[in-house]
Amino acid sequence: MTAEEAISVIETISKIQDEYFISEIMDTWYKEIVVDFHDALAMAVDALKKQIPVKPILCDDEDLTCPTCGADVDWKYYCEKCGQKIDHEEE
Repeated sequence: MTAEEAISVIETISKIQDEYFISEIMDTWYKEIVVDFHDALAMAVDALKKQIPVKPILCDDEDLTCPTCGADVDWKYYCEKCGQKIDHEEE
């Protein structure tokens, strides 16, 4: 399974959870569990998105920056500030 496929599955589960559970919640303690689960799914999606390589942004004809956070990445494979995977391969 690719990161993109995993993101799709998680987002589908989250949407179903939102539509079903939120409308059916009766107890406060259960609502807190569902909200925590939703937050955990969102964190998982954010982490997976950072594993999908993105091209760095060329600034000043030589400096490469992370497109996610703007930090200097030069020829690093991961941004040291936000963890985004960087794709330096030529197309």
